[in-house]
Amino acid sequence: MKLTLLNALRPITAGTILGALDKSGVSALETVPYTLKILAEAPGGIERLHQLESVGVGGSALPDNLGDLLITRGVKLSQIYGQTESGGLMMMSPDIEDGWNWLVPMKHAEPYLKFEQVDDNLYHLIVLPGLKTKSLTNRSDGSYGTNDLFHKHPTHSQKWKFAARHDDIIVMLNGEKADPIPLEHAVGANEYVQVAIVFGVGRSSLGMLVIPSSKAASLSREEFEKKVAPDLELGNSRVPAYAKVSMDSIILKEMGTEIPMTPKATVIRARVLAQFASDIEQFYAEREIAENGTVGSVPDDRVSEVVRRIVYMVLGVPEKGERTIADDDDFFALGMDSLLASHVRVRLLREIDTSGQTLGTNVAFDHPTIEQLSQHILDIRHGVRGEISTSAQEIARGLVQKYTRQLSPIEPGTIHRGSPHAVLLTGATGTIGRFIMHTLLSQKNVGRVYCLVRADSDEAATRRVRKALGDAHLLDVLAPSQLEKIVALSSNFGAANLGLSEEVYETVRDSVAIVIHNAWAVNFNMQLASFETLSIASVLHLLNLSRQSRQKVKPKFVFISSIATIANAQVTPIAESRHGWGAVGDTGYAQSKWVAEELCTYAAQHPGESDPDVQIIRGNDETHFWLPVDVCAEAVVQLALSQVQTSTPSVFHISSTEALRWNAELLPALKKAGLQFEELPQREWLDRLEKSDFDIQRNPPYRLLEYFKGRYGNVRSRGITEDVGPKAYQPIDISSAEKYAPALNKSIRVDDMLIRKFVKYWLETAWKDAKRGD
Repeated sequence: MKLTLLNALRPITAGTILGALDKSGVSALETVPYTLKILAEAPGGIERLHQLESVGVGGSALPDNLGDLLITRGVKLSQIYGQTESGGLMMMSPDIEDGWNWLVPMKHAEPYLKFEQVDDNLYHLIVLPGLKTKSLTNRSDGSYGTNDLFHKHPTHSQKWKFAARHDDIIVMLNGEKADPIPLEHAVGANEYVQVAIVFGVGRSSLGMLVIPSSKAASLSREEFEKKVAPDLELGNSRVPAYAKVSMDSIILKEMGTEIPMTPKATVIRARVLAQFASDIEQFYAEREIAENGTVGSVPDDRVSEVVRRIVYMVLGVPEKGERTIADDDDFFALGMDSLLASHVRVRLLREIDTSGQTLGTNVAFDHPTIEQLSQHILDIRHGVRGEISTSAQEIARGLVQKYTRQLSPIEPGTIHRGSPHAVLLTGATGTIGRFIMHTLLSQKNVGRVYCLVRADSDEAATRRVRKALGDAHLLDVLAPSQLEKIVALSSNFGAANLGLSEEVYETVRDSVAIVIHNAWAVNFNMQLASFETLSIASVLHLLNLSRQSRQKVKPKFVFISSIATIANAQVTPIAESRHGWGAVGDTGYAQSKWVAEELCTYAAQHPGESDPDVQIIRGNDETHFWLPVDVCAEAVVQLALSQVQTSTPSVFHISSTEALRWNAELLPALKKAGLQFEELPQREWLDRLEKSDFDIQRNPPYRLLEYFKGRYGNVRSRGITEDVGPKAYQPIDISSAEKYAPALNKSIRVDDMLIRKFVKYWLETAWKDAKRGD
């Protein structure tokens, strides 16, 4: 066998490599992705690669579109994954029907490879002790963390696809985690691009540094953008909406700009970002300048056109594609979140003159349709500060009427329910939901728990559920027989069939004894109307599932509401009963829960033959009458399994009977437990938060900055004993809940001992993990 090594002192050019191949007469090439990119762009380069018996690539990930091109053109491509510290570990799967880029463990390494889940379908590869080729250890158990993240194949458990380096993941301002690799690979594979690097750590949006290749020497910026646009669009199609990069978010550097790279021609990201830190700062500073609202000269009759274009762009919907967005479609029902809403605001301020008036931080939340947003811009442009045309109360009444009319009639049933029970649970991956699930799985009379989860597949839904249990340290305490009760289903709560196939829907509908609806959009910035498709419609669809069941005894429907629906109640104590609009809190979240309660009330008061039992459980998420989450979950399950039959829905309050006083009890207890902090008046605390670290991974309260501004921003500082008002401590009646939920009789109070446990966990586990980046 003849081995030929290219002189490392020679420049890496297509001519040099092609010449070496011809002169050496070799039949195989082992190289890195950068070299293949150069060869693929050179005239005759792919044809020369096709003549080789094998083209092996390693050192870093080969971009998907470059690999696709080579495979399509007949290049006999192979790839091996490994590291200096561990040797070769994985190789290209011989079965490439799913794509050439899936890897399978090598036989000698397979017993020593462990994939630790770090996020939804994102796994960190760990090399365990015992592998002969492993030369380095960086974990206390003797294993080696590769710092490489992989995606798991949806159906083949032994197939893995490289995703990113652990430290490549970009944590954005709102905590979303963006993988830059799909975008960088797509744009970087363009023949007019030498290097593309995404940036945006701690920011509300991403940008990209691009260094053109020598082929772009004669192109203007406009011409360059046209050449790159298709690959940028391809990259954006491979990432979530919040991680997309627009053409105007590219920082284009001069051709030939030198950047730090490894000997394998891999970009050293941290050093590159440090090198161009001033460019990045200027980029974001210019975006902020746009917030003066003095940019753009769009005439009134084109405002809606510009708004429409921006909304399409931010949501990643092609303007001339099959999918369309109506002017009255709610942004948040279309998938817009807080991050994308901020993108809309920034782009509007860049392009539309608002006569010196800025747009509110939550402008997309307050005016969540193209029609409403366009009219709002025209109003402020012309000094019109009118009230919102329709009050929240009118919207709420309209939603109640709309959805009560869509309730299905009760279907008489013939199926006799078996034992043990099947339970349908939504929101199983949330804080309370995972404890409700754990409690249900521990019940002998519960044989199956259907978990409806927002996910792309049932497999992804299962991973989310198990990860939620693991994060709460509940997975290891459940026996295999209990875990077997879980049936996780990929769902769409906005669809009449809940996103399930007809067969699965009928199976669930005709077998469950109890429906516990715990899922809800939690966003204190959204207006009531934006909760309709996201959450309110789900109540209708789940109630109809219960009403249409072919069981003789219809499934009980349990809705997890919120104390926020009675935040403004004037009676003391607040009764476990239906309350009118005057009692509801001021947020869209509270108002949406009230609409759902009204729908449940109507369903219970307009029964048919063998009507389903309906319960409303108001959880205490507003005041300081706190209970441990496991106690809350236990109470929910006890109430759901209780035998309560009334002509109106049963309403229960889950809460402690004693308020925990913030200044007199909680703060001293935290200090006793060893937590060090400074006590501040609300206004000063808010000012400090606004100026603090905006990385919400390190500083989680920053995520709720706008909410805190709304709640405390107008409070005058009166010293550390100031309070938001007596309603925050309004006592509530829990006598009915106590009667049917023994968990509430345990007299568990959040006292010094329990607070010491909290603090110990924070200091020794939670915050240590956060510092390690786990």
